[in-house]
Amino acid sequence: MAIEAILKGRPVPAPKTPSVGCSTKWLYKEELAEIESKPIQLQPANAEELKAQRKNPTGKLLLVNFWAMWYGPCQQEMPDFQTIYRMYGHRALEVVTVSIN
Repeated sequence: MAIEAILKGRPVPAPKTPSVGCSTKWLYKEELAEIESKPIQLQPANAEELKAQRKNPTGKLLLVNFWAMWYGPCQQEMPDFQTIYRMYGHRALEVVTVSIN
C-alpha cells in the first residue's frame, strides 16, 4: 500500500493504480471495529493557524483535504478520511480537513 511505504520512508511500489475495491476489505471484523471505535480529534483553526500548518511543523506526512458540507462527494469521502486517521494517526501521519463552508 502506498501510504505504508510513504510512512516508512520508502519509495511507493506502484505510484499509479486504478481505483477499484476497498483497501480495508482484508481486515477482520474485530480489527475494523477497533479502528472505527477510536475517537477523532477536532480542532478549529483560523487562517493564521492554517498558514502555520502549511509549514508542517511536526514533520509528519500531511494529508490535507478541503471539503464542503453542501457537496455530496465530500460528505461521502469523509468516513474514508476518518478511517485513514484512525488506522495511521498513531504513525507519522497528520490528517487536516478544512471546511470551506
